[in-house]
Amino acid sequence: MLNALALQEKEFFDVEVEYASFKIPKRTGGSRHLQVPNPKLKALQKKLLTYLASKLGHRVSRNVHSYKKFRNIKTNAQVHIGAAVVIKLDVINFFPRVSVKRCRRLLKPLFLTKSVEDKLVELVTTKGGLPQGAPTSPLLSNLALREVDKLIWYYCWSRGYKYSRYADDITISLPKDDRKEIHKTISFVNHRLRSAGFRLNRRRGKFHILRKHQAQRICGVTINSGKTTISRQKRRELRAVEHRLKNKIEATMTEKQLEGYKNYVRMIQAKNTEVS
Repeated sequence: MLNALALQEKEFFDVEVEYASFKIPKRTGGSRHLQVPNPKLKALQKKLLTYLASKLGHRVSRNVHSYKKFRNIKTNAQVHIGAAVVIKLDVINFFPRVSVKRCRRLLKPLFLTKSVEDKLVELVTTKGGLPQGAPTSPLLSNLALREVDKLIWYYCWSRGYKYSRYADDITISLPKDDRKEIHKTISFVNHRLRSAGFRLNRRRGKFHILRKHQAQRICGVTINSGKTTISRQKRRELRAVEHRLKNKIEATMTEKQLEGYKNYVRMIQAKNTEVS
């Protein structure tokens, strides 16, 4: 591994494993707790990510849309267009539940020497599990749910349902509104997650069963119209912000933030392409 990345042993073994903690607002509300590595550790983690992705990236389920090339929140939502019912579930404390022990198992296929494996595990984890802010954490978190993804996908495929996952957000859609099947499906997902050491988040706002007469919104992307859009409320908010900025009135976004959000909206509302 060190040879493949042109890393000196000193550069690999002597780097300090330090993180700074921050809270940032989520686009969909609430806040996210980040553990950001120091600059030297982050630079090393980026190199390690290149190696890990080349060796293990193919093992991530094709139904995962987070942290993957040509996959994003738009493709994640597209999967479920036209569904009668959309089930939205959330994995609680996703990154922290990917433990040091689990990470060690994920890295076993690399067949590293014990000293290198020990140091690699130290470099990509904290005492609480995966640090949410390290470049390596997204790939490792996707690998940690590999078997769960396979089992849930097969359960859904065998019944004509659709399944996708974006980080800790699980979405399953059904072609018919069948209450019994909906609850059986949720129970199956809950059982599989628990068997793998994860848990569903039962807090209000983290658990939704959405019919066609409701806003079927997946990670902020609405699909009721047969294409991916953002909500009318969000479009009105953006128009109001743009109006205030044009008239030199205090707004909830800066011009740069507004332009970034408008680019995001263009991406979401661009012509939909088939997701394989």
